[in-house]
Amino acid sequence: MFKNGEDLVSLLSIWIVLKIPLLKHSYMTTVNTRRLGLFSFLALFCMLATWVTVILWICAFNAGTGQSERVKIFQSYFPSFSGLAVITITELILCIGAGIISGICLKLKKTEWRILNIFIIVGCELRLFLILFSFM
Repeated sequence: MFKNGEDLVSLLSIWIVLKIPLLKHSYMTTVNTRRLGLFSFLALFCMLATWVTVILWICAFNAGTGQSERVKIFQSYFPSFSGLAVITITELILCIGAGIISGICLKLKKTEWRILNIFIIVGCELRLFLILFSFM
C-alpha cells in the first residue's frame, strides 16, 4: 500500500491538517442507522407492553372489592390459558429484551435517539424492580 514510510507520514500530515478521515466508509451507515431506529421502536413497544399490565392491574384493583375478585378481573384481561406466572414471565422477558435492544441502540449518534433509548432503559429498570418486589 505504501512504498515507504515517508508516504505514510505525508498522508498522516495531510489528514491532520485537513482533518479528512483516512477511511472512506463510516462506521455507521444509513442502513444500519435505520435498522437501529426500528429496533429502538421495537424496544419502546416491548417496554410499553409491560407497563400496560401495570395499568390493567390498577384498573382491576379499582374495580374489585376483594383481592380474589381483583385477581379474577385482572386475569380476565388476558387469554384463559395464561395464569399470573405466565404473565409475569412474559413481562420479565419483554423487559429484559427491551433493555438489551435499547442498550445496543445507544450507538445511534443523534441526541433524540439516545434520549429515547435512555428513557427505555430507565423504564425497563423500574419495571424490573416492580417485578422483583412483587415476588417478595
